[in-house]
Amino acid sequence: AFYQQIYRNNTNPEQAEQVRRSLGVLELVADKAGWGKDLPDGEGLGLAVHHSFESYVAMAVHVALDGDDVRVLRVDCVVDCGLVLNPDQARAQMEGAVIMGMSLALYTEITFSDGAVVHSNFDNYPVLRANEAPPEVNVHFTNTDATPTGLGEPGVPTFAPALANAIFAAGGPRHRSLPIKPLK
Repeated sequence: AFYQQIYRNNTNPEQAEQVRRSLGVLELVADKAGWGKDLPDGEGLGLAVHHSFESYVAMAVHVALDGDDVRVLRVDCVVDCGLVLNPDQARAQMEGAVIMGMSLALYTEITFSDGAVVHSNFDNYPVLRANEAPPEVNVHFTNTDATPTGLGEPGVPTFAPALANAIFAAGGPRHRSLPIKPLK
């Protein structure tokens, strides 16, 4: 409703187009993810939308909480990036963006001691492992013949707010900084 009101009341054509496309991906991802359906206790669905590189990305993240442990069950991603020239490669780019966004949201943190970076390699700088990846990642593209725009990067910053919203919806705390926490 918020985006719809902005869209109806906006007289700036460029901003109205941005809102229209943002609303389009947000509504489609909500539909694909089953927004509004009842979930079991301890599960939540979070949404986020992002615009960069002239592309629009919306993400829905479905999580299950078990105490302090967060398990990502499913991710739905909708992208409006103009005409998709190579659907398989475009899908792979967005799947990679989901995994990178998840790794950044849950693990990535640079720590310093006496002015030097503490981390030296992956043995002491954790990243998401294959067995921690969501079992289901669905990528959908809008049907458009608009000029192709950026792909890959716009999906990365969309994951963290969708994850934080899902954790909160599942009954967890409202996270406002990253990393959220390592998976167990």
